[in-house]
Amino acid sequence: MCECEVADDVVRSFMNDSTAETISEVKGEIVALLHMRMAEFELREFLLKDMSCSYCYWHEWESGEVWLNHLVEMLG
Repeated sequence: MCECEVADDVVRSFMNDSTAETISEVKGEIVALLHMRMAEFELREFLLKDMSCSYCYWHEWESGEVWLNHLVEMLG
């Protein structure tokens, strides 16, 4: 069970608990994933199965690409 009311709070919590180096590495990995230009189905499969992402972004975001770009912006 998540202790956050909104998904962005999870990201904020991660940022508060992480070093600048870790945040930069995660941002770089997301940018690299975006540069792969996966189709939505492939991206969703990768995030859910390969990365064990349990956030169903498609309930709030029009696509994985849009959500990941939002994360990049949040990470600075």
